[in-house]
Amino acid sequence: ISGVFFVALFPNRNHNIYMYPYFTFGFLFAKYKDRVPKGLLHLKYISFVLFPIMLHFFEKKHYIYTTGILGGKSFLDSIYISLFRWAIGFIGSISILSLVELVFTLPYSIIIKSKLISGFGYLGKKSLQYYILSTVFLSGYISWFWSKLLSYHFFMDISQNSNLMSYIITPIISVLYCFGIGILILIFEKSKISSVLFGR
Repeated sequence: ISGVFFVALFPNRNHNIYMYPYFTFGFLFAKYKDRVPKGLLHLKYISFVLFPIMLHFFEKKHYIYTTGILGGKSFLDSIYISLFRWAIGFIGSISILSLVELVFTLPYSIIIKSKLISGFGYLGKKSLQYYILSTVFLSGYISWFWSKLLSYHFFMDISQNSNLMSYIITPIISVLYCFGIGILILIFEKSKISSVLFGR
């Protein structure tokens, strides 16, 4: 609890407080994972069902950027919003981590597995570059491009279909986006601009 008050002292405290439980849980789980009964660990696969269900009820007000901490219409509404977004964040993270774990443990080609491992490793090593470039593109160019697309009725109709957007289009866009940013990072590294933009 004291950690929450500590991170609240820094700038951008809404986001700090929101992210702190994830950091704490990850740290404690890594430290005490061996003490958790294996039967309990298998419950993580329930997240494959829970996450899509919760995603269906996710609304704009649940974004930390929209309402912040305790930014609902009332105190009870704020508590509901905070608990829901923390819950969906935890369950979503567990579902993705469990899926990645399954991908790496299933029996299939060693070559494909090594490519996947190197790909995830690359994302991890270049996370700072991805974060910086995503801030630029997501806050500026992509939001402008998306607003232009919505001027067409076809894309407007698609955007209003929440299930299509949440379960199909957004994941596809995310993969393509990560791939595109990765190519951009490689171009920056080859042109020596990377050290200027991102440091070492």
